[in-house]
Amino acid sequence: MKDIGKKQTANKRIDLAKLVEYISNDPESDLVVQDAEELLRRIVDQYTMTTGEVMHWFEVSRQRLLGLKNQGYLDELKGGLYSRSNVEAMRWQQIKGGRLRYELYPVFRVIECCLIIDNRRYFDCQNMVKMESKEKNYDPANHPYKQALEEMLSAAVETYKKNQTVVYLMQKGFDEVYDLNDLKRVEKKGRWFVGEHTKDEFLEMLERTSKTETGLEKADNFQATISELASM
Repeated sequence: MKDIGKKQTANKRIDLAKLVEYISNDPESDLVVQDAEELLRRIVDQYTMTTGEVMHWFEVSRQRLLGLKNQGYLDELKGGLYSRSNVEAMRWQQIKGGRLRYELYPVFRVIECCLIIDNRRYFDCQNMVKMESKEKNYDPANHPYKQALEEMLSAAVETYKKNQTVVYLMQKGFDEVYDLNDLKRVEKKGRWFVGEHTKDEFLEMLERTSKTETGLEKADNFQATISELASM
C-alpha cells in the first residue's frame, strides 16, 4: 500500500495555470509571467540543460557524455534534458576532486586586436563561484575564481573602449593563441573557434545573466560593467 501511495503522488498532475495565477497574486513575487507556456519555458531555461549545452560547456563528444551518464555522474531527466544543478554539482566535484587535468587559469588573454576568452574555463569559473559561494568558508574578497571573472570583465570594458571585439575559443584553441597570427590560424581551422561578441552582444549576455544565477553576477564589478557598456 505504501508503494501505491508513492506512485499516486508521483502521477499527480502539476497545474501550471494555477501556478501562474498564484505567482500573479503574490505581492512579494517579482516574477511576471503571462501564461503557463511562458512559465514552463522559464523553468526549462533556468533549471535544465540540453545535451548540446552540456557538450558545449564540457567540450566533450556525445560518446563521452553518454559515458558520464552510464557511469551515474549525470542524470538524464528526459530525452536529452539534464538537471542544471546536477550538471553543475558534477562539474564542481570533478574540479575539487582533481579529476580534470587542466588549470582554470587563465580565463582570458589580451592580444593586439581583441580579448580572447577560454570558453570552458569561463563556464567553469562561473560554476565554481556559484557552488562555493554557498559554503560557510566562502571568502568573496579572496576567492580566486571570482577574481578571475572580475579581471575578465574589466578587460572586456577596456577592449570595447578600443572598439575591438571579444572572441571565444575552445580550450585547445585558446592555449595556442598569443597573437593575431595565431588567432587567424585557429579561425581558419574553424574547429576551435566558438564565436565573438560585439559590445552590444556582450552587454545583452550580461543582462540575461543578471536574471539568472551563473556565478558571474557575484563579481564585484558586474553591475558596474553593465552600466559602463550601456553608456558607451
